[in-house]
Amino acid sequence: MSASNASTALQKPPPISERGKSTLREICPICHDRARVRSSTMVTPTVRDLHIQCMNVDCGATWKSQMQVVYLLSPSAIENPDIDIPMAPAGVPRKTYLPPGEEAPDPRQIPMFET
Repeated sequence: MSASNASTALQKPPPISERGKSTLREICPICHDRARVRSSTMVTPTVRDLHIQCMNVDCGATWKSQMQVVYLLSPSAIENPDIDIPMAPAGVPRKTYLPPGEEAPDPRQIPMFET
């Protein structure tokens, strides 16, 4: 990785409003309808304040939430000595992915050849 790529990888991301539509979906705690993140502010590198608005026009609630990185499921390939995020405890299930083009074996399939 070049020096310019390394420096851009560690830069603070732009605010949600500058990146386009948010994909984080929230539910209103009052009416249980859809809600959207209107803005977010970085508190620390692992904590963000979220300002959320209910999409139900009859409710219209707005509130502040926090989102925090609790632990890593997989280590980052980029080293950053300023950030210390612990790895997940051993018992936490992790999603595994097969290489492209491969499918998971069907447990109902009878093997054709003895192995």
